Amino acid sequence: MTRLFRQRITLNRTRFGITYLGWDERLQTRVAIKEYLPRELAGRDADHRTVAAHSGEDADAFAFGLGKFLEEARTLAKLDHPNLVRVRDFFEENGTGYLVMDYYDGLTLAEYLARQPGGKIPEDQAIGILLPILDGLREVHAKGFLHRDIKPANIYLTAANRPILLDFGAARQAMGEHSRSLSVVLSEGYAPIEQYQRNGKQGPWTDVYGAAATLYTMVTGQVPPAATDRVSHDTLRFDLSDHVRNAEYRNALVQGLIVEPKFRAASLESWQDILLGIGERQVNKSIPAATVTLLWLLVILLTILVVGVVDSYFSENLSTHSTPVALKSGATPANEVETQPPILTPTIAEVPKIEVSIPTAVVCDVCPELVHLPGGSFLMGSPETEPGRNLDEHSHLVVVPPFAIGKYEVTQATWRAVMGSNPSVLTGCDACPVENVSWYEVKAFIWELNTRTGRHYRLPTEAEWEYACRTSKSSRYCGGNDIDGLAWYSNNSEDKSHPVGRKRANTFGLHDMSGNVSEWTASVYSKDYDGHEIEAEKTEVGPFIDSLRLLTVRGGSWSSPLPTNRRIA
Repeated sequence: MTRLFRQRITLNRTRFGITYLGWDERLQTRVAIKEYLPRELAGRDADHRTVAAHSGEDADAFAFGLGKFLEEARTLAKLDHPNLVRVRDFFEENGTGYLVMDYYDGLTLAEYLARQPGGKIPEDQAIGILLPILDGLREVHAKGFLHRDIKPANIYLTAANRPILLDFGAARQAMGEHSRSLSVVLSEGYAPIEQYQRNGKQGPWTDVYGAAATLYTMVTGQVPPAATDRVSHDTLRFDLSDHVRNAEYRNALVQGLIVEPKFRAASLESWQDILLGIGERQVNKSIPAATVTLLWLLVILLTILVVGVVDSYFSENLSTHSTPVALKSGATPANEVETQPPILTPTIAEVPKIEVSIPTAVVCDVCPELVHLPGGSFLMGSPETEPGRNLDEHSHLVVVPPFAIGKYEVTQATWRAVMGSNPSVLTGCDACPVENVSWYEVKAFIWELNTRTGRHYRLPTEAEWEYACRTSKSSRYCGGNDIDGLAWYSNNSEDKSHPVGRKRANTFGLHDMSGNVSEWTASVYSKDYDGHEIEAEKTEVGPFIDSLRLLTVRGGSWSSPLPTNRRIA
């Protein structure tokens, strides 16, 4: 190398090039110099300096890749971010191209992980490394560019504890698409499914997958399974519970590593918000989602505010063509004769005898014990005079068709029988509700349950949850006003969950709805309701839900500090 740079030491060799430690004669400082040299296409000439293609066919692919390499260099030179490698210069010489970058003392994240026990680091440390990288990557995306090769080997940790994103893979990907094989340009485990497809649509979501896969490696000590292996048999979301105890982190990983691109986080901003804890998905109230009507319905309960505990209920829709109907103020349903529809106050005797066709060949040892509820209309939301009423509550008439809901919360024993593991923090109690599960893990549980039983469970809508809870217009809690007799909360729980069904049931015969663990619904939160309360999220296994669409959580938990947290509305 002539010009103003001199080669000193070889730092790294890959299938696509060599990186040297160099010296900038003009600035009198060390630099990193990356040479474009794809070994499968080219090699050194007789002078041991000039780079030449192996054949005429290889020459076309080499020239195409060199053009992309220099195009990428021009783009990187326009970027200026403390967590992106800085490009000082680039030039062509010796029949190939060179990219001159800042040199930093330190080591790659891959090297750092290899020195740690089990090849992994604590979750908080992993997040601390990744978030600055995502900040830099957002600037890359803002310029209309993608990285396409995010992995631990391409993240550099400087001696000053600054993570820096290296070695953009766009040129390699383009070269692979132009030549014989895509496999040579992919980093298995970190590349999403669309990078295996010649016509796969790539975008910011492609880098989200690589970033999430890198986070997965940091906290588990393992490389994720190849995306192609996960298409037909995906166990990644279940394996996470063995390595990641924090449900928030598991939720972020699952959302970033969804195989199908259209369900994955669409932008870095949205996925980064999850890592930052923005958007508080666990709204300890109720509200709406998107519509779904299935023959069998499942209701699953969510995390408690302090410990992040989650639990589950089951609901079964017995009307395959009807959905709940929300009426505007003053409207009356066609089959309602009273001018002022009263709050429905059902009793067990009012539950109609409904026969449901269940495959006789299935011996179901994990199916929930269901309670059938009659359809009807009720005023959803608490009265304005009720103590503890939230500002975003307003009473409005809702009509709900018949359905069935689980008598008890899903227990740890049931979850283990379906999923093969128990993610709960408060273990040692098989009859206690399962907890510490994210909404996405709940959706995975439902999918597994449906697959095993041949039925179609789902989460309940917020309207269905409140209808099942609200059996009297004068009750503040699910079953009456005696909170100690109906629910476990901070005053009586001894800081733990309890076996299901120990507290008194409400009129429908449902237990623990006002307290043990908080409960997920299928509805997306809206402060104005907007009909979301009668709708359910459509997807079989939860897709990414952006930070502006919060899923509703109902009921309270054993750690709720005040009885008002356990109210019906």
